[in-house]
Amino acid sequence: MPINETYGDYRIQIVLVEDLVKPRNKPTGPWLPEVRIFWKEGGKDKVERFRVDHSFKRERDAERAGIARGKLWIDEREAKKPKP
Repeated sequence: MPINETYGDYRIQIVLVEDLVKPRNKPTGPWLPEVRIFWKEGGKDKVERFRVDHSFKRERDAERAGIARGKLWIDEREAKKPKP
């Protein structure tokens, strides 16, 4: 089930994907967080999707990392916007 969190005017959604390339006994683990960020711009729905390039043993750790990476993406995007 996806995890959703609101951050400013954005909604961050985390979907965990099982990393089948790496064996389960590797120290990094099988869970890859896929980050989806939703927002409105100019009256249109927008979405950005990407995966965190690190796998995790525990689902909760993968979710937290995905949320943190989503917030960083939003902060960087907002910093690039021209100031009124």
